Amino acid sequence: MTEAVLHDLSARTQLQIEQQANASADATLRGSILTETVTPLTYSSNATTTTTSSYVITVTAKVVLADAHGRVLFENDNYTFREVYQSTQQLSSFIQEDTPALERLSKEFAAALVSDMLESL
Repeated sequence: MTEAVLHDLSARTQLQIEQQANASADATLRGSILTETVTPLTYSSNATTTTTSSYVITVTAKVVLADAHGRVLFENDNYTFREVYQSTQQLSSFIQEDTPALERLSKEFAAALVSDMLESL
């Protein structure tokens, strides 16, 4: 998620981005993932078994953007994003889909976060 936020900030602004804390920075963005859950969403059943056919990943984060003097410019203590993905039932065509789903969620999270921060300034 950090990579996606850094990429989006670089692509959409002219800001110089530093990945390490820097005392001379104009502003500092801090974030932490509070929860990440994977929940079954739909099920498939046949005469002998019932299996999960799709899941939803939910990530909740806390994000704070503060200026060099500590004044909060943007804050969200409950930034929540979800992504649905399908599971593969056939072993011959099995594809692990949770990692790509998390990558999609990260891109959506980053785009929304950067938009929200820019609109709040």
